Amino acid sequence: MQVKELWEVLGLDLIGPLPETARNNKYVLTMTDLYTKWVFAEPMQSKTAAEVLLIITAKLYLFGMVRKIITDQGKEFVCKDERTNENIKRTLRKYVNDNHNDWDLHLPAVVYGINTAKQYSTRHSPYFLLSHRHPRLPEVMNACPMGDDFEVADPEDDIDTRVNKMKLLNETVCI
Repeated sequence: MQVKELWEVLGLDLIGPLPETARNNKYVLTMTDLYTKWVFAEPMQSKTAAEVLLIITAKLYLFGMVRKIITDQGKEFVCKDERTNENIKRTLRKYVNDNHNDWDLHLPAVVYGINTAKQYSTRHSPYFLLSHRHPRLPEVMNACPMGDDFEVADPEDDIDTRVNKMKLLNETVCI
């Protein structure tokens, strides 16, 4: 299957059960945009269809509708990229406490790391392909405080330049 645009095909998978957290989470629903490789990972208390649907629906209303959602239709949702789930689990193991029951607190940072890392298949990070700019990493937060001369640029001023850059970027992404 050739994916030609972002948010066209979404792959779903479930991770778990994991050790139950203080917030009663035991599972993770992962959703991957197959064009940009952008990963969403949401902690879940159960793996019921209702809870899965609630999370998927929230993402679709936030980012727009996709053309297709892919699962393996097996016992669990096993998408083409099982490496993403293994990467999430491996990285979470490095951050959790001794009881392994706080993994859901570290999940956003782990996913941010995945989304800001350059992908071999696209030659860019998912973050860059989605936002058309390089990410600001946590270590640069407040490194350049804004003074009184802070002003917001008008996006209309450079819209043509940004559209042309996006077109060029989409032509260079190899899927």
